[in-house]
Amino acid sequence: SVTGYLSRMVGRDEQGRALGTLQSVNSMARILGPPGAGLVMAGASTAVAFFAAGAMALVALGISLMGMGPDPL
Repeated sequence: SVTGYLSRMVGRDEQGRALGTLQSVNSMARILGPPGAGLVMAGASTAVAFFAAGAMALVALGISLMGMGPDPL
């Protein structure tokens, strides 16, 4: 999971801050995501909302791959 991976990536003294930030970002995404997608769907089309979600998923994949070193675990 992302939480387990993140806790391994940061040092012991930074785990609280990193995991707290992760939870904050997760909460904001759950709060802002559905209304944002609704606005996109109302203003454009259903397809645009799905393409935007796909683009965000690709960005997240790229960020995660950049963060993985030769020995990710």
